[in-house]
Amino acid sequence: MDAALKGLTVVEYGEGRAIAIAGRLLAELGANVIKIEEPSGHSLRRFLPLHSDGTSYAWHSTCAGKLGLVVDANKAEDIALLNGLIGAACPSSGFSGQLSV
Repeated sequence: MDAALKGLTVVEYGEGRAIAIAGRLLAELGANVIKIEEPSGHSLRRFLPLHSDGTSYAWHSTCAGKLGLVVDANKAEDIALLNGLIGAACPSSGFSGQLSV
């Protein structure tokens, strides 16, 4: 059986468990989820207990099935990349690269 969201691309950019869990559920349903993190990393990486690699078990469990990308919101070229990702993920939305530094 095909995954319900196969072919859909989701750009996950935000903080908190709810966003991370929603992205994980979308990935489990077949969406191509691209997780965007600031250079300092998602706050969920630091939740205890920590895995042997120094990141939390919570981060590992909510990031399974996702692609990861680091974006520095203070760099124009990174914002341009993010705008392109969002535009490509939502071509019919009319998104025209509205995010800026």
